[in-house]
Amino acid sequence: MHKISFFPLGNADCCRIDTSNGKKFLFDYGNERDSENPQDKRIDLFAELKKDLKASKRDSYDVVAFTHLDNDHVCGAPDFFFFEHAGKYQSEDRTKIGQMWVPAAVIIESKPDGDAGVVQAEARYRLKNKRCGSPKCHPYENSSILNG
Repeated sequence: MHKISFFPLGNADCCRIDTSNGKKFLFDYGNERDSENPQDKRIDLFAELKKDLKASKRDSYDVVAFTHLDNDHVCGAPDFFFFEHAGKYQSEDRTKIGQMWVPAAVIIESKPDGDAGVVQAEARYRLKNKRCGSPKCHPYENSSILNG
């Protein structure tokens, strides 16, 4: 049976889907919890997801989708995920991503900063290097968006 886990409001409406055939999908990643504030009711998304992966004897998600680049939907992603575009995001303890799903706006947005910029760089890298999971994923092949 499939299982959908919704994380509390304040964690970017993050949800995880575990399918009956063992696939794991994660939608958004917003780890903005302030561990110094006892009033902060948000979960420690990093710890919660690591615990789930360990229980599943996995180190990866089959699919990670970022719905958009607002900080509350990408906050902490560069600390959690193994990103292929830069060596500093590639330590063994990071969570791997099979396919990364993003809307076109993530690819073409003009110079987002912080964690959003890192997520965009990874999405562009995967698109440019045909790592998006689909043979038809290359609509911007000759575009300055990817090559400029």
